[in-house]
Amino acid sequence: ISGTTETPVTSRLGLDKTAILTPKMVNKAVSFLKKNKAPRFSGNTYVCVIHPSEAEDLRETNQWKEFHKYADLAPIFKGEIGTLHGCRFIESNEAKIWRGADLTAGARNLSVKTAVSAGTTVAVKEVITDDDAAALAGRKLVDASGNVYTIASATAGAANSASLTLSAAATISQNAVLYPGEGGAEGSSVYANLFLGKDAFGVLEPNGEAFEMIIHDKEEIGGPLNQFSTIGYKFCHGAKILYQERMVRVESGSSYDATDEEN
Repeated sequence: ISGTTETPVTSRLGLDKTAILTPKMVNKAVSFLKKNKAPRFSGNTYVCVIHPSEAEDLRETNQWKEFHKYADLAPIFKGEIGTLHGCRFIESNEAKIWRGADLTAGARNLSVKTAVSAGTTVAVKEVITDDDAAALAGRKLVDASGNVYTIASATAGAANSASLTLSAAATISQNAVLYPGEGGAEGSSVYANLFLGKDAFGVLEPNGEAFEMIIHDKEEIGGPLNQFSTIGYKFCHGAKILYQERMVRVESGSSYDATDEEN
């Protein structure tokens, strides 16, 4: 959604920085959970884990501002920023971001030096160092039209002397810009907003066989003068989705697209 214009998106590569999370998308996600009869948390609400960048964009929308003029803002959960459409929002820097790393140490994108017609070798204008070439193998590229390419290998070289070898033949025009293909449109960052119903996932608690305390007294490891004792513990910890129908992930862009790093 850009302004009042809505464009259907069929893949992550269709998302750019204008495709922010909107109140309308929040309403759709909540409706999904309702229709799947997902139980709610205390306060009769669902919960969304949201990145701070996405949270700021959402809070700048008129609908959020209007709702929170009169709403009770007392938080129930740590990190909570507010409620909309029966969903409470919790900020977390751990909310997933997809954003491919810069393609080389000196350039985020690469530009095509010579047109390619059903070939696999792509000459580029930028410098590619030996380290860049090693890191590029296996990377994804995307062009402005949304075409995706996979790099089989790269050949290091000075400006206008380096090249890429693609895993499949492609036709690419001269001067076309190739962007990192692990995120959204033209290398944009894509953010995961995770909407949850109660008990959507379970967490293994560190007790019983999953928890072990280890103690060594000074008679065992205290050194030549029995000066030291040690104590420590180890445990297993894990989480598992229990009810897939009780959660939904909404991916979106953000105005912080250029500065946030993949996590």
